[in-house]
Amino acid sequence: GDSGGPMVIQRPRDKRWILAGVISWGIGCAEPNQPGVYTRISEFREWINQILQF
Repeated sequence: GDSGGPMVIQRPRDKRWILAGVISWGIGCAEPNQPGVYTRISEFREWINQILQF
């Protein structure tokens, strides 16, 4: 399935693509009126940076 896939946004100020979320689960694939659930990357940024040693 799509779980673990990226949700990206483009920052208006510099047009860079930023990872905003990771697909957690959903009903079907882009089904109308069905939720897609994502994990918000910003909530885990500190932990991610520690793991990646930034």
